Amino acid sequence: MAEVDPIRHFPLDIFKGREDEYKVVFEDLNAIVSGKAMLDESIDPETELKQTPINKIFAIFLSKVSPKLRQEFYRELVFFVLIYRRALNQIGNQIKKELTGGKEQADEKKEFCENNNGEFVPDISNDFLVRCLPSYLKEYNLKGFKVIGLEDSQINNAVQLTRYFCNWMNIQNYTCSHLVLIAEGK
Repeated sequence: MAEVDPIRHFPLDIFKGREDEYKVVFEDLNAIVSGKAMLDESIDPETELKQTPINKIFAIFLSKVSPKLRQEFYRELVFFVLIYRRALNQIGNQIKKELTGGKEQADEKKEFCENNNGEFVPDISNDFLVRCLPSYLKEYNLKGFKVIGLEDSQINNAVQLTRYFCNWMNIQNYTCSHLVLIAEGK
């Protein structure tokens, strides 16, 4: 198995002309991998959750899992993470407002992933999978992708990746929630 270099193997080509979709996560990942970023994460004493912005959580996640992956899968995982981020930025503030009864006002000048920690990410995952993912997948050239795509088995893979990521966040104290799949018909 060829070792993954999280920076060199980052799939910039998929996002050609859409640099805004990866730039922040790529920069955070580069800083983490190069040792320039301190992973000093503050903790909210009330919730006991890390207050790390979601963009940085994605970069930390990619840096942690990349040594265990093949290059081909890393490419698809980065794509998945970045479209998940896109969905969070698109619908995150609206869903957070609904979940908190409008108690928390969003800073509309900043992206959701820049302005929020991981607390609400699992709560947004269903909307990501049902509302956003299918349309996003049609926008990109996913030639050669085997894990992520529009086929039922590939959508199921996206569901599993979402669950894995959210449960990883729970273990890392970025969220109190974890995802459980409920079998159909039960």
